[in-house]
Amino acid sequence: MVTFQDVIQGLEAVGFYDIALPFILIFTIVFAVLQKLKLFGEDSKKFNAVFALVMAFLVVRTQVIVEIINQFLPQVSLIALVIIVILLLVGIVMTPEAQGFSGWFGVLTTLVVLITLGIVFFNSSETLGISLPDWLVDFVTQDWRLILGIAVFMWFVAWI
Repeated sequence: MVTFQDVIQGLEAVGFYDIALPFILIFTIVFAVLQKLKLFGEDSKKFNAVFALVMAFLVVRTQVIVEIINQFLPQVSLIALVIIVILLLVGIVMTPEAQGFSGWFGVLTTLVVLITLGIVFFNSSETLGISLPDWLVDFVTQDWRLILGIAVFMWFVAWI
């Protein structure tokens, strides 16, 4: 039985990630930019394709550039994923239909969501070598009930 991991490892063994993916990426970006700029004229699709093809081959030929792309893009993808999750969570909290989340309460709720997401991100990204400072980890794990109680009390007093 062939597993998905075997397929991925096979693609890596034949150089798919080192040649094909950077080639497709560079070709697509250069072609799209040239199509948008219309640098070679209105009906220049063939010229744009040839130019993008040459650029992609030149980039793939230079192994240093490919290594930079292979190290840079996963990190950018992680940052983009975090930003999308933040936007989703803020969108859930700050919907126009939710009248209770407007004004200062909406801002406070958004800050709580962002801080919580930051803590979760730092705790889950130990493989990247990123972690919260020890004093903050100890503080969060030991005194979270006190923090929550104070926050609820302050919210209740402000609500009254």
